[in-house]
Amino acid sequence: MPAGPVRLQGWAAGRNGRPLVDLRLQVDGAGQPAVYGFPRADLATFFGLPGPFLPGGFEATLTLSAGEHLVTFEALDLSGQWQQVGLVRLTVPPGPATPIPAPSPPGVIQPHEFARALQCTLRRAAMVPVADAAAEVAGALPLPAVTRFPHLPFHGHLHQPTLLERVLFGRLRIEGWLFHETIAIRRVAASVDLQTWQDLACDGTKPYVEAMFPQFPQVKNCRIDGLIDVPAQLPNPLCVRIYAELADGSWHLCHVQRTHTWDQEQEKAPFAEFSRLTFRRACLALARAGRARGLAVPPGPALGQGLRGVYEEYQARALPEKVTTISLKRQRNWDDRWRVGLPPDQAGHEPSPPADGRASSQAGLEAGARTQARSPARLGRVTLITHNLGLEGAPLFLFEYARHLAAAGTHLQVISAADGPLAADYARLGAKVRIVDVLPLQQAGTARELTAAIAGLAREIFLTDSDLVVANTLSAYWGIHLARHAGRPSLFYIHESTTPATFYLGHLAPATLPVIEETFQLATHVSFLTETTRIYYRPWLGADNHSINPGWIDVAAIDRARATQPRESLRRGLGLGATDKLVINVGSVCDRKGQHIFSRGVDLFWRQAPALAESCRFLMVGGRDTRFDQDMHALLRQLDRPNLQIIPATPSPLAYYGAADLFVCSSYEESLPRVIMEAMACRVPILSTAVHGIRDLLTSGTDGWLIPPGHSQALAEGLQHLLPRPELMQEMSHHARARVVAHYDAALLLPRHAALAARVASTALAP
Repeated sequence: MPAGPVRLQGWAAGRNGRPLVDLRLQVDGAGQPAVYGFPRADLATFFGLPGPFLPGGFEATLTLSAGEHLVTFEALDLSGQWQQVGLVRLTVPPGPATPIPAPSPPGVIQPHEFARALQCTLRRAAMVPVADAAAEVAGALPLPAVTRFPHLPFHGHLHQPTLLERVLFGRLRIEGWLFHETIAIRRVAASVDLQTWQDLACDGTKPYVEAMFPQFPQVKNCRIDGLIDVPAQLPNPLCVRIYAELADGSWHLCHVQRTHTWDQEQEKAPFAEFSRLTFRRACLALARAGRARGLAVPPGPALGQGLRGVYEEYQARALPEKVTTISLKRQRNWDDRWRVGLPPDQAGHEPSPPADGRASSQAGLEAGARTQARSPARLGRVTLITHNLGLEGAPLFLFEYARHLAAAGTHLQVISAADGPLAADYARLGAKVRIVDVLPLQQAGTARELTAAIAGLAREIFLTDSDLVVANTLSAYWGIHLARHAGRPSLFYIHESTTPATFYLGHLAPATLPVIEETFQLATHVSFLTETTRIYYRPWLGADNHSINPGWIDVAAIDRARATQPRESLRRGLGLGATDKLVINVGSVCDRKGQHIFSRGVDLFWRQAPALAESCRFLMVGGRDTRFDQDMHALLRQLDRPNLQIIPATPSPLAYYGAADLFVCSSYEESLPRVIMEAMACRVPILSTAVHGIRDLLTSGTDGWLIPPGHSQALAEGLQHLLPRPELMQEMSHHARARVVAHYDAALLLPRHAALAARVASTALAP
């Protein structure tokens, strides 16, 4: 090799059904990224793979001096592990060197990127000194961020992702522009895992780009936009690749960019306690830490605007003053503990390790028994407020609650923000159902505007004759405000394991958050299904206006329905043979439920254990007509696994439970999911993500098999571990059935919830 810059080119491919995701080189102990993922049609042909290409090509540029050099090639596979895949010894003889280009100038961090880094710094500053938080954030920024720009005759740029980017429920936003000088682009696709290539919309205009390149007709419709999947096992920084298929059928790797991401759990982390001084210190510390890495921030109006935006969000989302550093550290310690299966006690203190993962649920049951003992027996009129009347977990929870109250003689009024099939069921209970328009609430831009919109809604709704107002889910927060306007006691059921700010991210103006957070003080009582949900709301709760009351499942009703549905006939109805295995994933198809990761896990299962995968059928029960459903159907077409399907949502999924060999829950976020309890009651073995209240329901290896959320490889490995072991699955399902009967049966819990309602109704409101 000559001295100076040398370009290496070649290819690499994964083995054992694990696609390669990235490639890096270690040269004499110093690492640098390669540009990996060039489309190679010849490799697809050579390996007999479907699709037009295998993304196995790479290139890297090294600068070598005279002497011997050892180059180690390390590949990242889809399990998230780096492994050595090759060694090359290069000899550079003495002699004249190829001229080395001048060093590149210091990098630039754009104003909007600095603003995002400042957000992360202010979050981290809730736990560590500001200077340390800034150093951590600046040290995580990927340099270089762009390792391949679009090469001529392509032109393009990515506005998203930036150096720092949010990934919510395993999906990353891509936005920018791309065009070819002379040939039309037929398709633009992106990927971070190189398992699939997800199409981006490429039909929008970019006026400023058209003004820059008026000589190229193809600049029309150059905007690209879309969401791509991000399996959780991939380490930071992520490597995003943008591909273009031209009208002539050729594929090209146009853009390679790295980004450091944070997920939905990190998004929920609170900002430090609000202080102008803290904000100023964070700005200065982050600027210093950036300069230490060779990053400069261009001054100007854009930077000022970005800083103002962060300041306003910081002011709206900072920790309340009452949340001390000690309590915050307890919360963080609790977070660390629940990740390994040790829940807190009911007071939120650091517990000693319990015998299993159910301490908080048992405490809730005992509290419910005490409530029942001292509460009145009957309610006259109750108003139920819900965000919709669909066949989903939380609305079904409220309907069964209503049915229990109605059976005891309670008169019901139901107010919903959206219609749905449960309206007819409520009518059969004799309940009056009213649909209201909450759009003015959603359009409010400030706290004052939201307060006024709630007051306007309160003038339309008559609640003064209600003994109690029950608002179900965080989406129905406005019901508590209506109760306060009417001077009626209220009970607020929370199902969402997230903070108000994260729940309404992108849906409500940040300035309205104080009104929503105030709801937890206005409610006469707030009921949580599990401690893993309550922990997110502690900063806004009153001293003693909340408790844990687990959800339920009607075991007797399930048993009666199952008795009329023999397993053999159910399986015949689904076209299953005697040796076929049915794996079901039940729940509304949406990103929070993780069906995109389930599908990727099934595809990896196919690649790694094809004979076993071929004997299975995988059904996702809960399809709707949403943008995510459309994305899911596009993903399934690309995966091309005929035994992997989406089934439309059904009023009663019990037939699928009755026919199933394994139930899979792939959710990122749950409180106490109904579908898990249904599977437990139906004796279906469970493979589930270990999130929030699911840890209260299941202990891994005893009642189910738990895996990290968003981890497609762990899901594939779970399938490989469980499906060949019917004895293990039968034992788990036996323990799960006993668990749900003993602690989550409706016959046990509904009377306790009714007793709580009666006690809250008897509470005199403060003026």
